[in-house]
Amino acid sequence: MNCRTDGSSSTIKHSRAAKNFWQRVPKIYAHALTEASGKPVLEGWIHMPIVGNMVQYTKEDLVIKDWNKLSLG
Repeated sequence: MNCRTDGSSSTIKHSRAAKNFWQRVPKIYAHALTEASGKPVLEGWIHMPIVGNMVQYTKEDLVIKDWNKLSLG
């Protein structure tokens, strides 16, 4: 996953929490799309217009390796 921040401590703290959350959401979404379409998801992008950033997810980023760590709570 490619993600950029401005490097400030506040940004890094929030960036870590966001990164942790956004590592799980695309996996769930990719799994749902794969189940519905019968075709694998090869990559994905999330656009974050407020911060002017795009996050790319590769096929490896979208694989669910441990279902127990997938909780969004």
